[in-house]
Amino acid sequence: MPLTTPLRRRGVAALALPSLLLAACSGSGGSPSGPSATPTPSTPDVVAHLDNLPQGTARVDVDARTHRLVAHLNVTGLAANVAHAVQLHRGSCLQRGGELVTAFADGVSGAGGALVADLQATSSVATIPAGVYVEIHLVGAAQLGSAVDPQSIPIACSDISATAPAAAVRISGTPGYKPFGAASLSYSSASRSAKLALNLQAFVGGSVHGMQILSGTCAAPGATVHALTDVTTDARGTVTSTQSISGFDVPPPASGWILMIRSGPGAATGPQAQPLLCGPFAKPA
Repeated sequence: MPLTTPLRRRGVAALALPSLLLAACSGSGGSPSGPSATPTPSTPDVVAHLDNLPQGTARVDVDARTHRLVAHLNVTGLAANVAHAVQLHRGSCLQRGGELVTAFADGVSGAGGALVADLQATSSVATIPAGVYVEIHLVGAAQLGSAVDPQSIPIACSDISATAPAAAVRISGTPGYKPFGAASLSYSSASRSAKLALNLQAFVGGSVHGMQILSGTCAAPGATVHALTDVTTDARGTVTSTQSISGFDVPPPASGWILMIRSGPGAATGPQAQPLLCGPFAKPA
């Protein structure tokens, strides 16, 4: 009996060997199995974390000559050559809808989408009351709430300091109208193309948005590098999609490109071309 135990073990080992070989062959050429079968996701060449536009600064003071309020604006990230209504309201950017203190003359963006102007108040208010905020609208004063262009959405806002009302304050996207998201580019040398992957949130459901990859910065966008296909949000206002971009002779650069997403379709002009989100492409961290 003691002599049969090793023989019995050898028999079991001999029977197991073909099964192990079969499993090994199956793992290399048949159906994948085990942890090594899960593909490792590739790292994109560059990524862009998108921020709201417009951005800049606002300052309100009293004109010593006219004794009226003046709004000093230095704002970037606007559609080119568009008039924007500017108003001073009681309340705050988080508690909007207060009494109108005064409107200002429209601010008109330049060809690069920047608005640098000193705007006179349209009414004779000589002091800056406490608890007010400056609001910039998508369209000019003549179009606010009109049937011509009902999109009187406030696109930027800034609270005026109660302790230092004449100090410059940061102006940014109006709370409640702030989509967000990220994008990535993955380059393929074989097809001379790149895959753009998008993850966008908090847009209006069912809306269509134009996109471009531009040179420059979000504050000073340059020429179009790659035109992109418009995207349409789902009922929840999200976009999770990819699109292929041809014409990539070299991988995307580590800096110098931005992704711009606009409020309307790519063919739109005027207020519909207002940038909503923008971010520079950079190597992933």
